[in-house]
Amino acid sequence: MPLIDRLVVKNPLMKPFLGEPPFLWAFQQAHVEVAKRKAQHEAAGTDPVSADFLDMFLACRTLYPDIVTDDTVVVNYLFGNLVAGSDTTGTSLAVIIY
Repeated sequence: MPLIDRLVVKNPLMKPFLGEPPFLWAFQQAHVEVAKRKAQHEAAGTDPVSADFLDMFLACRTLYPDIVTDDTVVVNYLFGNLVAGSDTTGTSLAVIIY
């Protein structure tokens, strides 16, 4: 498998055909959305009335700067919630159906 990875995925000639890896693209989009949300909060100067996970993680960044150091940590937390939520939900539904 490492040989196939080198020949196909890491081959510079294959890049135009493969495009962006889906996870990398999702990670980049998440960074863009975090930056937009931060700009909205800074422009308004207030905290949102109804907070979602992104708002809570951004608030934790100001409360705990030694733990939530930058936007990458926030995005990692968001993806962790996404993966954990989808896995447990999928497993629970599969158990109920079986």
